[in-house]
Parts: sequence; C-alpha cells; structure tokens
Amino acid sequence: MSSPVRILCAGAGHMGRSHALAYHQLDGFEIVGLCTRSAASREALNRELGGTYAEYGDFLAALAETRPDAVSISTYPDTHAPYARAALEAGCHVFTEKPIADSVAAAEDLVALARAAGKRVHVLHVTTGEEMAFLADQKDVATVETSPTEAVTRVADRSTLIRSLRSSP
Repeated sequence: MSSPVRILCAGAGHMGRSHALAYHQLDGFEIVGLCTRSAASREALNRELGGTYAEYGDFLAALAETRPDAVSISTYPDTHAPYARAALEAGCHVFTEKPIADSVAAAEDLVALARAAGKRVHVLHVTTGEEMAFLADQKDVATVETSPTEAVTRVADRSTLIRSLRSSP
C-alpha cells in the first residue's frame, strides 16, 4: 500500500472544516497540521477531530515545520494565491477553494509555477459538508474537469485527488 498523502489544512471555517473532516476520514490522507488565524477555530476543529493534530497560526511556519506533500487552502479568497504559491515553492501539491487567485494573470502564474515544479493545483468545488460526507462514503464518485494546461483540475472527490497526485509527473 502506498504511503498516505501528508496534508496541511489551512482554514477552519465552514469549508475548511468540511475538507479537514473528509481528509481525517479518508484512507490515503494524513493530516499533518491545522492552520488558521484564529486559535479558537483551530482548537475547536482539532477537538472535533480528536485533538491529535499540530496547530499553527502562521501558514508559512506551518508549511516549513510540517513539510507536507499537499496543502488544502480553505481560507479567505485573498490568501489563496499567496498560500498556493508558497506551497508550490515548497514542493507541495495544492488543493484550494475557489477562486484560485484574484486575477487571470495571477492564476496563470500559479499554473506556470505548478507545471515547472511538476505539481498539481486542484480547485475544489464541493459546496457542503453533507456532500463531502457523501463523497467520503462514495469513493468512486468523481467529477473531474482538467484544463488545457493539465496543471489545474476541478475535482469533487478526494479519492480522485489521491489517484491524481500519485500519477503526477
């Protein structure tokens, strides 16, 4: 069996919580840390997940300390591009909530960086925790749309993400 994808989860709001719960439940992922600006929200999420994950208030520090294979970005939209850039520069695959960036040029820069690094950027579009729970139970259900660049993929299923990461260059 392949080793799990080590993932750093950034954000503990509605979507961040949904994604962390899914990563926590799915075989194939190992959460290496929870990162939010709010100590209260990350502590609450960690308690909900069993209280065993490292907690961070600074994304760059969490990235450096945990050295994940991938990051999940469910933070405020203005942080998506800078966090994705930092993660790609650190050698990570990126799962980010939409929008990927605040401009087409910034998104294209991330795609170029991902391609140069041989990493993937996945723009997530699951909208509710209930959908995430369903998809966690229905691991073979997937919606995947790959852009012409083949570096950015919209996905709705974490098992598809795992397969995609393991098959990336």
